[in-house]
Amino acid sequence: MPFATLNNTRLYYEEEGEGSPILLLHNYFGTLEAWSAQREALSREYRVVIADARGHGRTTYPGGRLRLIDFADDIAQLIRFLHIAPTHIVGSSHGAKVGLHLAREEPRLVQTLTAVDPPHLAEPTTQAYMERVEEAFPANEERLESEHAGQKPEHVRSVLLRNFMLDKEETPRDQAEAIELAGRIACPTL
Repeated sequence: MPFATLNNTRLYYEEEGEGSPILLLHNYFGTLEAWSAQREALSREYRVVIADARGHGRTTYPGGRLRLIDFADDIAQLIRFLHIAPTHIVGSSHGAKVGLHLAREEPRLVQTLTAVDPPHLAEPTTQAYMERVEEAFPANEERLESEHAGQKPEHVRSVLLRNFMLDKEETPRDQAEAIELAGRIACPTL
C-alpha cells in the first residue's frame, strides 16, 4: 500500500494508468473509493492519482481541527512528492473546495480544475447544505464507519461529524475564501 508521509500526516494514495496526471479529490466523509468508476475509465488515457484526505479512509488523523488549508497543503505536498505538477484536478464537494483553494494558492501545481458540486456554491444556502448533511448522517453512520475502518472506532462521529458541526457553527475563513476568491483562479476551470 503506498503512503506518503507529509508533515504529520501519513497520506494513503493509489495510482493507475499512464499519461498526463489527473488527481481526483473525494468529498468530506468520503474515501478514494468514491472514484472507482471514473478511475477505471480515466486510467485508459491518464495517470490517475487518488488519495484519502487527512482523517479519512486510511490516511492518518493528526488530531485537532480539520481545516481546508491543511487538506490543500497535503494535496500540494502529494503533487510534489509524486512529481506530477502541473496536474489536472477533479474534486467533488469538499474535494472541489480543496481544488479551488489549491488552484488559487498554488497555481503552478494545477493545470486544470473541475469542481463538481462545491458546497456553498451549488446549494441554495450554506445553512441548508449543512442541515441536509446533518439530517442524513444517522442513516449513513454505519456505512461511513465501515468505509473509515482504518481509523479508531467511532471516528466518523467523534472526529468527522464533530468537525463538520464546528464548521456549521462558524464557517472558517479558509473555506469562505475558497468560494469568495475563486475568481482569482487563473487555470482553466469548470
